Amino acid sequence: NTISYEEYKKLVWSITNTNYRFYKNIIDPNNLRSNDYHLDHNYSIFEGYKNGIDPNIISSLENLRIISSEENLKKNIKSDISINELHNKINKNK
Repeated sequence: NTISYEEYKKLVWSITNTNYRFYKNIIDPNNLRSNDYHLDHNYSIFEGYKNGIDPNIISSLENLRIISSEENLKKNIKSDISINELHNKINKNK
């Protein structure tokens, strides 16, 4: 990787926030995002960085969801889906 993890994370969140605003009605139709409910990346930012995944893929609509803060804190840097599952979800939406 040519950029640091912090730079990668900042870039991912920048794109994520844009996608969240654009697709809010799909990602968070009930307006749950708060201290109790977090915007989560199914395939984690950390795994994305470690495996050299394009930040646009990590930030994609297909990788975003709202989960409880408790669930998200437990998950930490782990991914709930594989990169192949994420690619399949993206390809299905094209």
